[in-house]
Amino acid sequence: MPDLSHGDRSAKRRELAVAAFLVAFGAAVLALAGTIEPGVHTDSLGPRAFPAALGAGTALCGVLLAGTALLGTGDGGAGLLAVFGSINTAIPFLLDLVRIPADHFQLFVVAGVLNSRFGSMTAAMHTLVIAILGTCLITGRLRIEKARLVRFAAISLGLVVAFVSGTRLLLARVLPDPPTRAQVLAAIQPRGPLAPASFQEGLPPAPAPPPARGIRLDFLRASGRVRVGFDPDSIPWAFLNGNGAPVGFDAEMAHQLALSLGVRLEHVAVPRDQFVAGLDSGQLDLVMSGVRVSARASELTAFSRPYSEETLAFLTPDHRREEFTDSVGLRARHVRIAVIGRPEWLEALSRALPLAEVAPVRSPAEFVEGRVRADALLTSWERACAWSLLHPELAPAQPIPHVGRVSLAYAVPRGEPEMLNMIDTFVDAQRASGHLDAARTHWILGEATRVHQPRWSVARDVLGWWREP
Repeated sequence: MPDLSHGDRSAKRRELAVAAFLVAFGAAVLALAGTIEPGVHTDSLGPRAFPAALGAGTALCGVLLAGTALLGTGDGGAGLLAVFGSINTAIPFLLDLVRIPADHFQLFVVAGVLNSRFGSMTAAMHTLVIAILGTCLITGRLRIEKARLVRFAAISLGLVVAFVSGTRLLLARVLPDPPTRAQVLAAIQPRGPLAPASFQEGLPPAPAPPPARGIRLDFLRASGRVRVGFDPDSIPWAFLNGNGAPVGFDAEMAHQLALSLGVRLEHVAVPRDQFVAGLDSGQLDLVMSGVRVSARASELTAFSRPYSEETLAFLTPDHRREEFTDSVGLRARHVRIAVIGRPEWLEALSRALPLAEVAPVRSPAEFVEGRVRADALLTSWERACAWSLLHPELAPAQPIPHVGRVSLAYAVPRGEPEMLNMIDTFVDAQRASGHLDAARTHWILGEATRVHQPRWSVARDVLGWWREP
């Protein structure tokens, strides 16, 4: 059984108390029904039918409530009561209750078109059966034959098992498997035009002698290549697709920069904590990897003019997304939050959530892959949405009111004013041409993961009369 917080234990005790009351009330009604004297012109059970049914139903609800409370984490009663509400409202609630990603609600919506027809038929049959049973019970014509009941129950159970198993086998054969992370990444391809490019993991050997400060741009032009560093976990700004090729918003901008300079592009995948060392040693010419601007970071490296902004948000398990949308409520809670281990971010999180336990991480992948235990990861809305596409069990959560925004810029070596001016001019030109907006729509707003296919056709997709080129 999972560990329960103080609030969960209190909720469980309240649910058990309500369950005990329902069982006691039902038992009292059943006892009262046994004292009712039969009428002169009615059968012996008629006057007792309603109170007996009421008592039995109430006691059964109490037993179910107690069972769900003992087996669950404090929300069992809510799951039971949700059945009596609107099904379209209850299903999302129940998905969160049993910790199933809310995206599965779409399956219910699709299947509901067919299920509603069977539901109407079953409801009509249920009403007819209840009416017949009630009439027979009141008129004394109801006879209980245990052998027939057992046979009927066995046949019904067999039909249910056969139907469920057959449906499972049919859907497993007809429906495709959900795409894996590798399949999602493989479908993401770089957009053209592309510069001549190469890719390597890890910092290349440092040039000997290292380039003197102030001539990095001249050195870049003389070498005929530009080395751009990026962190592969900077989804959706810069990452590797299923084929191992660098893609993302900043990867596309790196190609545009190389084309505008007329040089070859060398993508270098390095951890975020090696950016500064790579720039200072000449192993990297610049970093294009969704780098967040801060006053403290500007002491170590120079930043170009901001090219985009991010809204701070949380990445959390799907069933807990509502917990992290209330900024005021979070300040009063003891939660464990993972955050990139930069001093300014650690201090900002401590100020925003004074009761939170901070878990520093080197990369969002440490939280996403479960290597660091935390309730949520402090990141941005853009990155949280991208990670949730690869891991549907996670979901972005936007705190209300908003906790702030951060600017993104490209990092260049210190003491290189000509190179910094060149990058600023490049950013201005890309913004004026509309390329920044187009790249944001494609990479940040999700166009890169959308597969555009022709409309479904019986002649093409079922009969196979033709194929799309």
